[in-house]
Amino acid sequence: MLSSNATEQIPWTPWTAPDLESQRSRHGTTPMLGLLVWAIMGLAMFLVILRIYYHVFRGRRQLWSDDYFLIAALVCLIGNGIAIEQWIPYKFEPNLTTPQIPALVLIGSLMGLFNSLALALSKTSLAITFIRLTTGWWKSSLGLSIFAIDCLFAVQAWSFWVPDCGIKHEPYRIQTAGGACISYESIKSFRFAVQTLSCVLDAYFTILPWKIVRPLALKRFEKIGLGIAMSFGCASLMSGIIRELILFHLSNEPSEYQPLYSVGGFLFNYFEPSFTIIAACIPRTPGGLGLSEQEHCCSKHGNDSIAFDTADGQAIIPWMLS
Repeated sequence: MLSSNATEQIPWTPWTAPDLESQRSRHGTTPMLGLLVWAIMGLAMFLVILRIYYHVFRGRRQLWSDDYFLIAALVCLIGNGIAIEQWIPYKFEPNLTTPQIPALVLIGSLMGLFNSLALALSKTSLAITFIRLTTGWWKSSLGLSIFAIDCLFAVQAWSFWVPDCGIKHEPYRIQTAGGACISYESIKSFRFAVQTLSCVLDAYFTILPWKIVRPLALKRFEKIGLGIAMSFGCASLMSGIIRELILFHLSNEPSEYQPLYSVGGFLFNYFEPSFTIIAACIPRTPGGLGLSEQEHCCSKHGNDSIAFDTADGQAIIPWMLS
């Protein structure tokens, strides 16, 4: 049994709850997320620059409409990456206890805006390439599909700036005289539907190249280029599917940061447009595939043909030569 003197010698300090916010590092517990985002962006940027170089200095000596769409998509992708870099330290921490910060609302809205525009522009660039290679109802259906999905992406980008009916005095929102707003359930359902249609279009982009090149006799480097491009097309499709599953999972969980809900900072939000840009660039860099010596054939034929005849009699396609 302890004596009274022994009891008095035991130091006693009151227990206080730990300050979780003071223990948070500047870059959170997930610094590798930012590194992965910039690595994917670097690959996409390298391929876009390589594509422009071959088009301007080694190929047709000018840029086409799909090139401009791809450059715009890359700019939006960079903007999205910067927003993610600023947002990661706050949102990816599991012990976040601070109230809603106006700056986070702005960053989340910018993420949604840049992501929606990057998706629309990258898919448009890829669709323009395929439209040149198809005829008949394939061309018409592709044109109508990309027009419809672009309209939906535009509405989705706008939705990140519309006030939520469930949140009063939300900062950085478009205020109207009538106080118009959108309910949380409507926003969630709309973005889920847009993501579903985006996955359907990615599946179409994955299948269509095989439809185009199946009757053609391709060389080894051309097959390699097509295989690599197709693999990134499938990667874009898988990223979209995983992104949709994440949105479906989150739809059953409450979120106190409403405009950030569907962008969420998840990497697959960023991977889908990144892989679409990469898939559009890889087959259009002839020097990287050893095809630059055949570019002269493109100047002798119209752009709407599916195949071109080279000097050695083998058929090739313009989207691998450009």
